[in-house]
Amino acid sequence: MPPPSTRARVRRLALAALPLTLLGACSDNPEPAPLPSPATSSPTDAAPSASPSAVPTLPPEAQENTPEGAEAFVRHWVEVLNDANHGSGGKAIRSLSADACAQCAAIAETADNIARGRTKVEGGAWSVVAVGEAPGRPETGDLLLGVSVKIEPGWITRGSGDRERTQGARETLSFSLSWKGGWAVEQIRTTG
Repeated sequence: MPPPSTRARVRRLALAALPLTLLGACSDNPEPAPLPSPATSSPTDAAPSASPSAVPTLPPEAQENTPEGAEAFVRHWVEVLNDANHGSGGKAIRSLSADACAQCAAIAETADNIARGRTKVEGGAWSVVAVGEAPGRPETGDLLLGVSVKIEPGWITRGSGDRERTQGARETLSFSLSWKGGWAVEQIRTTG
C-alpha cells in the first residue's frame, strides 16, 4: 500500500478532472479553491445522452519497442487523456496503463465520471511540447521519459455544483513506461 502522502495525492486526483488536476495527484501542489457555480442537475450513473467521440487509434509507430515508439506512445496517451474530457470514459486510458499505475487508475475513474455526467471539464487540454529520455532509472517500468506539456486554463464542474477555475501551466512530467508486447504507463510524476 502506498504511503499516506501518495494515497492523498491519488485521492485528490480521483476527485478532480483529468488533465487539469493530474498535476495535483503527482505533486504537492495545492488544489485550487472551488468557486460558486450555477445550479446543476444531480449526478447520475447513466451515460450522457450525447455520443462520445471515437477514441483515438494507437498509431503504428507507437507500437514499436524503440525510443521513437515510446515517444509516439506517450503522445498518443496524452491524446487519449484529452479525448476523455469529451465523454469517452476511462476504458482507453486503462488499456494503455499498467494495473499498478495509481495515477492512471484515478484518471480513468475521473474519465468515467465525466462520461456519466458527474464531472464536466471545459478547456484544460494538454499539448505535448517535447519528449526525451529522462536522466535516472524509473522506479517501475523499463524506460523513463521526460515530457514537457502545455496545459490550457479551464473550468471543472463537479456533480455537487462546485465549480473551480484552473490556471494554465507548462509542466515537465516523468512517464515510466514498460514494454510487454506493447507500451504501458507504469507511473506519472511531476519533476518540479
